[in-house]
Amino acid sequence: MKLLNVLLVLVLVSNNALGSKTDNFSRIPFYILNAASAYDIDADLMYAICSVESKCKARALNRNDGTPEEKAAGIKVKSYGLFQIKVSTAEMVGFVSKTVVTTKKWKKHKEVTETKTVDNSDELLNPITNSLYAAKLLAKLYKKYHSTEKVISAYNAGHYIKSNQDYVFKVLKRYAELKIDKRH
Repeated sequence: MKLLNVLLVLVLVSNNALGSKTDNFSRIPFYILNAASAYDIDADLMYAICSVESKCKARALNRNDGTPEEKAAGIKVKSYGLFQIKVSTAEMVGFVSKTVVTTKKWKKHKEVTETKTVDNSDELLNPITNSLYAAKLLAKLYKKYHSTEKVISAYNAGHYIKSNQDYVFKVLKRYAELKIDKRH
């Protein structure tokens, strides 16, 4: 909390010195407010994470080379949507599931059954689903870590805390800006 208090003071001083305005709480989209309310998470924190993760763009895709397993599976997108959700993490929390599709075809007078697994990752581009997932994940992380800074770090690092101070600082700075803006 000390870091958060220091950030609040720094942002307050810089906002007053520069005369800048930040986004108003009323600009937080309704689906983020609903998701935050459903899982008892601070909507300002969710919006701060969304701002840093995707600049609050619902159709944001993070493409990368991926792990060797992802390359072998032909996966070209690492994370999806407002809160940059990974399919593997979404499956773990229960929002995205893999569907097994079985088809029967006739080849050379024989019936052949083909089975393939399809993940419905495009559902992660739905801002409502994406926001609910993020809120559920944040609630789980709060139960585990009990600290906003640790929760932000774990959110970024995939359920474990690592040294990602730049990310945590960006989110806390944005969070502080939102809190200060609500006071004015």
